[in-house]
Formats: sequence, C-alpha cells, structure tokens
Amino acid sequence: MNNEKLTDYQLTWIIYIYIGFIIFWIILVWFFELYNKITSIILIIPIVIFLTNLYNIESFSEETCAEIFETSFITIGIIFAIPFLTLINKESGIDVTHVTQLIILAVVLILCSYFHIFTSPEGIIIWKHFTNCFETMAITIFIYCLLTYFLVFLGYN
Repeated sequence: MNNEKLTDYQLTWIIYIYIGFIIFWIILVWFFELYNKITSIILIIPIVIFLTNLYNIESFSEETCAEIFETSFITIGIIFAIPFLTLINKESGIDVTHVTQLIILAVVLILCSYFHIFTSPEGIIIWKHFTNCFETMAITIFIYCLLTYFLVFLGYN
C-alpha cells in the first residue's frame, strides 16, 4: 500500500459522508428520544469522531485508511447483543422495548456496514469511510445501552 494522499474527488465525497452522517445521527437521537437521559453524554461520541475526521481530512492517505479499516465489528456486535438481550427483563426497571429497539438498530447498523460495492480503487476508500460511520454509530448505541442498563441497575436512573 502506498502513502499517497487522497484525491480531491475522494476528499470531497468523504466530507459529504461525514456531514451526512452527523445529520443522520442527530435524527436517530431525536427519533429514539435518547437526549433526555443521564447517559446522553455518550451520544456525542460519533459527532466528535466525525468532526475529528473532518478536521484531519487533509492528512488522510491510502495507507492510513487501510490501517484504520482493518478491524471487523460484526462479531463484536453479535457477541455483545445476544447476551445483553438476555440480561434485560421487565424486573430490571429498564424500558425493555426501547433498549431492545436500540440493540436491534445497532445490529442493523453493523450489518449495513457489510454491504460491498464494487467500485474503482479511488471509490474504495470513500466506501470504507461510509461503512465506518455505521460501525461508529452502532458501537455508540451499544455503549449507551450498556451504560443505561448499569445505571438503572445501580439505581441512578
């Protein structure tokens, strides 16, 4: 892999992707009413990551992108989601329906990151940034659910 800088075409599309996913994330937070809980601070993680990526966009190269996108999160998501669903019960004091919806949303987001589009070599980097946004949001939702569960379990919510 070479250390060439990304082209203007790639950088432009990556900027659009991050701006679009910031808007998409805000809509998800609003739609699922995640903004009114003590754990809401966790919800800024994707926005911070997306803005950091936008800030550092000029330093992106094909080599650094390849290093960043080596990890697969589907197994982490599935390993986390199944046992977490069994932890939740009506006696826990947590909104079972809401948390189940969030976990399913996170799994769907992770699965969306596994769509593959065959494109030009220039487009592969753009697509990897696109799928990375899905993974970032899914991981944040898992963290949010886990933190919500333990705060309710400890009596803080």
